[in-house]
Amino acid sequence: MKKTFTHLLILLSIPVFLLSACKKKPAACISTDTIQASVNEPITFSSCSDNADRLEWNMGDGNTFTYYTVAYAYTTPGTYIVTLTVFNDNDENSDEVTKEIIIVP
Repeated sequence: MKKTFTHLLILLSIPVFLLSACKKKPAACISTDTIQASVNEPITFSSCSDNADRLEWNMGDGNTFTYYTVAYAYTTPGTYIVTLTVFNDNDENSDEVTKEIIIVP
């Protein structure tokens, strides 16, 4: 009986192991309504990433967010590099993508 129970536990754990091993790495993707805006004009940034459990936006001016969609307005003219980093598997796998944003007076 004990041997049968051990075999049953082993058989039940195989699908869990296979499913966790098959999880794909995340692929970062940024969707935005524009790449150029005026000072204080909101720009909407959305994650179109695949296989992401968690994400981090770096807006290029010191501000960060963890939402899937961010509406953000820059207060100073310039060129900003927005970085989206996505994670899965308890942050063991990640991917990053950048987008250049131009803010005019």
